[in-house]
Amino acid sequence: HQKIGVPCAYFTLIRDPVRLMCSFFPRRPYIFFGTGLNDVWAGFERHLDEWKDTAGHANLQTYEIATYDFDKPFPHSPETPPDVAIHYIRNYPGTSPDDLLRSAIEKIDRFYFLAGITELFEETLFLLFDLLGIEKIPLWRPGIYSYWRPPANEIPTRLRRKIERLTEADAALYERQRRGVEQLMAEADFGGDLLDYKIACRNPSYRLF
Repeated sequence: HQKIGVPCAYFTLIRDPVRLMCSFFPRRPYIFFGTGLNDVWAGFERHLDEWKDTAGHANLQTYEIATYDFDKPFPHSPETPPDVAIHYIRNYPGTSPDDLLRSAIEKIDRFYFLAGITELFEETLFLLFDLLGIEKIPLWRPGIYSYWRPPANEIPTRLRRKIERLTEADAALYERQRRGVEQLMAEADFGGDLLDYKIACRNPSYRLF
């Protein structure tokens, strides 16, 4: 909005921070971490420790929203090695977790007309299309499962606790925005249409077409 010079409103999705950290798992973990499962988890923990040593935290979502108008070094991608990804949140002023959370909330309230929740994807779509005045929502179909990534429920408890400590600001933002989405859903009351939509989108047969 600062560059194009016209009024703007933003939309974004906030994701459970533990699940988000799983999405940064490299496509070929054995290249970076080793061949055995214990090696993989040990390597993933080294990745977390490097992030902590570099930035002191891993609050990627509050960081991105709070610093959206900064020029970032480069975005992370599934092909980006973990030792490169840690530089994504380095060397900016006011990037302590408390500062990031405060700034992210301020910017969401000021510039975003909706901050949805990834884990409430269909609900977020209904709210988004309703706010935009679009009456018909296309079906979305599940994509290819990222089989190289461990699901969040497979992370060892000790590592999960470490992720939670490193993402406290992201967790606070997630809970805040989730409560907001749930409140909007209660007020909207889409009735049976939302349930029908969720069932249709999650029907495995749609993956074939």
